[in-house]
Amino acid sequence: MHIMLDKSGDGWKNPAVLQAAQDERKLWDAKCIAEDARGFQYPAGQQTIAFGDSIGELVGSWLPSELASSAGKDFRWGAFNFPTVAGGSGKATDLEVALLSFMVLKNSPHPKEAIDFIKFALGEHSQKLMAEIGGVGVTRKGVKWPEALHDAEEAASQATALQGVGGGLDVAYPAFYATVAEPEHNKMFLGQIAPEVLVDILAAKTKEYWERNPG
Repeated sequence: MHIMLDKSGDGWKNPAVLQAAQDERKLWDAKCIAEDARGFQYPAGQQTIAFGDSIGELVGSWLPSELASSAGKDFRWGAFNFPTVAGGSGKATDLEVALLSFMVLKNSPHPKEAIDFIKFALGEHSQKLMAEIGGVGVTRKGVKWPEALHDAEEAASQATALQGVGGGLDVAYPAFYATVAEPEHNKMFLGQIAPEVLVDILAAKTKEYWERNPG
């Protein structure tokens, strides 16, 4: 069951949630994250890796494409999956994905043309151009990803399970994710509130959410 479906908010009080938050917080407490990260505005944070000020980022496979001009063609890219944790569930090959989707609305005035465009965009030729020129990974089998994404391509090919960002919270409950879950999590991650406070906030705000949206 998705944790948000516990309308009392108590789902967030599962000890595993607090443990996960505490484990995340260790990165800040161990000074693995730059102190000025609190003030970063996109794309300032990710530029630190291109400039050699940081050695890694918690980010997706789109990064080499976005940093192509600042990192340069000779930049040596690499990536690795999140490791498993003691007492946790799942595998290191279970991936979080943020994919882009195509769809045709049922009341579209030009469904045939829309479908033809999707076929064009997902065709082998177009997918090769996206990989070669756009520098991104693609979902069409048989199309090679850019060399900068070698590790990401291998991870994708070996994935044992897929889940959306934040367990799909941003898709299922976008307003809650954008106004509560993400900003409050970031405060905890960057040392502004304690993990215990984050859990209490999420529990209380989830209860409030369902009181306002009882359906």
